[in-house]
Amino acid sequence: MDRNLHPPGGRCGWHSSSALRRRPRQILSSAHELGPIPEPAGRQDLGGFSHPFMLVVGVIEMCVGLMIITKWTKLGAYIASIWLVLIALT
Repeated sequence: MDRNLHPPGGRCGWHSSSALRRRPRQILSSAHELGPIPEPAGRQDLGGFSHPFMLVVGVIEMCVGLMIITKWTKLGAYIASIWLVLIALT
């Protein structure tokens, strides 16, 4: 077998692991240049009620999921699709 067919690190490409180890350091070192993280728009709109709102959203999503896996599949699918369209529009 010809030794020139494969790179020195072998077939799996282990020779590139040092480049992969340097990449996260470059990303983390440049993260401070981005500035502070802005506050989410939902928190500004809902004020102190953003957490309870998200709890209600989670309950609604679980109910729709149960509808989809039970005998109300079609209705649950319609509700889920409308839900996703509303998310996409916002």
